[in-house]
Amino acid sequence: MKNKFMITFVINLVITLTEVIGGLLSFSLSLISDSIHNLTDALSALIGYIAVHLSEKENTTKYTFGLKRAEILASFVNALFLIVVSLFMIAEAIRRIIHPEPLLTNIMLISAAVAFFGNTISVLLLKKPSKESLNAKSVYLHMFADSLASLLLIIAALVIKHTGIYVVDPILTILISLYIAHEGVEVLEDSTRILLEGSPEGIDVEKIKETLEQLPEIKNIHHLHVWALKDGVYLAEMHAEIDDCKISQTKEIKKKIMRVLKDLAIEHLTVQFEVDFCKNKELILSGKNL
Repeated sequence: MKNKFMITFVINLVITLTEVIGGLLSFSLSLISDSIHNLTDALSALIGYIAVHLSEKENTTKYTFGLKRAEILASFVNALFLIVVSLFMIAEAIRRIIHPEPLLTNIMLISAAVAFFGNTISVLLLKKPSKESLNAKSVYLHMFADSLASLLLIIAALVIKHTGIYVVDPILTILISLYIAHEGVEVLEDSTRILLEGSPEGIDVEKIKETLEQLPEIKNIHHLHVWALKDGVYLAEMHAEIDDCKISQTKEIKKKIMRVLKDLAIEHLTVQFEVDFCKNKELILSGKNL
C-alpha cells in the first residue's frame, strides 16, 4: 500500500504543475483552483504514506499498542481537507456564476485531459486498498474527487467551446463538490468514532452482555467497553461476576467468552473476574466514576 501512496503523490505533483501552467496560459481560474485541489491530494497521499509507515512500527513500552491509529488520524485529517476544499470549490463556483469569465478552451482541454489521465491512474491504484482501510479510503476519495473534477473540466471546456455558455463550469463544480463533501463527512464520522473510542458500528454492547450472561458460569457482565484500535481490529474489556473459584478455572470461562466474541472480530479481550466486588454493576460505567 505504501508504494501506491507514493506513486499517487508523484502523479498529483505532476498534475498540479500541469494545471497551474495550463490555468495561467488559458486564464482559467477553475484550472488553477483544481490545481490547488490536486496539491492537497498530493499532501493527503503523502500523509497516508507516512501513516502506513508509522502503523507498521513495533509496539513499545511508550506506545503499547504501537502507532496503528496513525492511519485513522490520517483519515481524519484527509477528510477535513476534502470537506474544506469542496466548500472552497463551491464558493469559487458561485463567484464564477455571478462573474463569468472567458476561457481559452483548447489549453484548458489539454490540461484537464492530462489531469484526468493521472487522476484515473491514482483511483485505480487505490480502489482495492480503499475497501480495507479508512486511511486508503480517504485518499481514494481525494483522487476520485479529482478525477471527477478533471472530467468536469473536459466537459465544461467542450460545452463552452461550442456554445460560449461559461456558467456550465461552475454549476457542474457545485454538484460534484457537494457529492465529494458528503463522502468526506462519512469518512470523518468513521474516523472520529474510532479516535473517540466509540463502539464500532454494528456492535451492540447490550446484546453482548445478554449473550454472555446466558453462560452458566457468569452471573453478571458490567463495565463493558468495546472499541476499535484501527479498521477492523476490535478490543474489549469487561468485568465478569462469577462464583468463587481458583484462578486456573477462569481459563475455561474466558475461552467461552472469546468464542462468543469471535464472530464480532474482537481480537483482544481483557476480563476482570470478580466475586461481588463492584458496588456499581451498570453495563456502562458513567464518566464521573471512571
